[in-house]
Amino acid sequence: MSLAKISIPLVFAVFALASCAQEKQESFPTTNPFQKKCEAQGVAAGSDAMVTCIRHEGALSMGTETCSRKGMKAGTPKGDACIKNESDYVEAESACQAAGRVSSQADYDACVSERAPAAYAAKEGKRKS
Repeated sequence: MSLAKISIPLVFAVFALASCAQEKQESFPTTNPFQKKCEAQGVAAGSDAMVTCIRHEGALSMGTETCSRKGMKAGTPKGDACIKNESDYVEAESACQAAGRVSSQADYDACVSERAPAAYAAKEGKRKS
């Protein structure tokens, strides 16, 4: 199964989690681990900053998992570069979907390449080789 087939559903899942963060539930503590992490960083629940933070934390988590499956661990130069590229790419995909830039593959690719040019170039280079 290719990474592209896996990452799109995961991006939608992260976006759904980010959308849930906008709903402020004062009487119930959150069970969303990304929201908990963002709140620990001082980000206010229900704010736009929370959505951005959750999107970032989710992308970072997915990037770490993807690179780990490729045998690259955090803390090594190659692993850290992989995690940065993967998480930047996922975060750009999520932002483009949220902005509605999914009407065509060309528009979507342009959006992702504008938001994360290095990550896009690295991923496209691997696809073409």
